[in-house]
Amino acid sequence: MRKLLSVIMALFVINTAAQADTFEIATHGDWKVQLYMGENNNSSCDINTSVDDVQLAVEFWNNQEVHLVLYRFSNEIEPVPSDITLSFNIDQASPFTFRHASNYGGYIRFAHDASNTVWGTLLKEMSSGQRLYFLDKNNKRLSPSFSLRGTSQAIAEWKQCIKRLGKV
Repeated sequence: MRKLLSVIMALFVINTAAQADTFEIATHGDWKVQLYMGENNNSSCDINTSVDDVQLAVEFWNNQEVHLVLYRFSNEIEPVPSDITLSFNIDQASPFTFRHASNYGGYIRFAHDASNTVWGTLLKEMSSGQRLYFLDKNNKRLSPSFSLRGTSQAIAEWKQCIKRLGKV
C-alpha cells in the first residue's frame, strides 16, 4: 500500500496537470482512505464514509489544516451564515461541539489547524467507537448515524498518507 501511495505522489509531482484527481488508497470496514490532488499544489489525505446521500469526511490538507466535513448530496441543507455549531457524539460519550462551522449549502465544514488537540481526541474516540451520531441543539440524535467499523485501520493508513503528503 505504501508503494502505491509513493507512486501516486511521485506522479503528481512530475505531472503538474491543472485537473484535480482523487485516488482511493484503501478501504477498511465502512471507511475509505483517499488522496486528493488538486490545482496549485492543493492536496489532502482524507478518510470518509457515506450513508445514503450523506458523507462524513476528515481531511488533512497540505496547508496543515484539518477539516471535518459533512456533505449532503441533495439540496435539503440551506446555506446559512457562517459560525454555526456542529455537535455529535460517539456511542454514549460526551458530545463534541465544534463552533464556527461554515454552511456552504451542499456541505458543512469545520476547519482548524492540525495542531489543535481536538483532532487527537476525536480520532481516538472514532478508533474505539461503534457509531457517530450528529445531534440537534437539544442533544437529540439525528439521522443518519455513521458506522465507525474500520476506523482504526483507516486512521492508521490516513496517517501514512499524511506523512507522505508532507514530502510532496
